[in-house]
Amino acid sequence: MGKFFDYVEKLPVLFKQLVESPSYNIDNLTEGKIKEILRESSPVKGVYLMYDKEIPMYVSRSKTLAQKIGTDERALGEIQATVSKKIMKDENNDFSTMKEARSYLFDNYRVEFIKVDDEILRSMLVIYVATELKTPFNSFMET
Repeated sequence: MGKFFDYVEKLPVLFKQLVESPSYNIDNLTEGKIKEILRESSPVKGVYLMYDKEIPMYVSRSKTLAQKIGTDERALGEIQATVSKKIMKDENNDFSTMKEARSYLFDNYRVEFIKVDDEILRSMLVIYVATELKTPFNSFMET
């Protein structure tokens, strides 16, 4: 079998690891706290899954997991705060500012994450998880 199928075989195992990993409320999950949880001081590459209460909403990857979750997703700027932006623009919400959306994120969202070093495997895992869980904030539409 080729390399592609080696990746494919790993996806269900990593999926299970991700959804069974510890869950953390996003409101107090800073970059420092994530580094402490991961027991790493250098950047950790991985995949994270965000839930609105019990509903999986968004899965993504990062080569700097602690920074992405602990800093960027907590920001007010639309470039960094991917999930807050999606919350604000979601037709089921009536938030008019990023601050309101971030407040909702802090009050309701939790996150799970795992370390995944291989960039191709991270990419494939995001698609696999988004497909399996039907995460509404993920889109694979080309622009």
